Amino acid sequence: MSQDGSSSEEEVASEEEEEEEDSETMTLPETEQAEEKMEEEEAMLEKYRQERQEEMFPDEVDTPRDLPARVRFQKFRGLKSFRTSPWDPKENLPRDYARIFQFQDFSRTKKHVFRQLEKEETDGAQ
Repeated sequence: MSQDGSSSEEEVASEEEEEEEDSETMTLPETEQAEEKMEEEEAMLEKYRQERQEEMFPDEVDTPRDLPARVRFQKFRGLKSFRTSPWDPKENLPRDYARIFQFQDFSRTKKHVFRQLEKEETDGAQ
């Protein structure tokens, strides 16, 4: 009887071990999927935070860590007051813009040109 009892105990123990192994193998893929899902959710959350930050502060620029801000922004000029500081509006214009005319009074110049054209047409017609 003790032999039968011990064999049944061994069978129960071996069955429990098999069930534990089965449950372990069944939970591994589930945990991997859960981990992947968590990673995706974290990535989406981080992306959402960055987009929201960009929406709230669109004109802010992060400085690179390997380059000092003084070097990164050296081409920009700081003004004490944007409203009252002197500023040359033609400072950084392309060379092609030098050929563009500036008129004191554009509407007057336009009228003058049209009068000359009418005068030439009437002189040419006679």
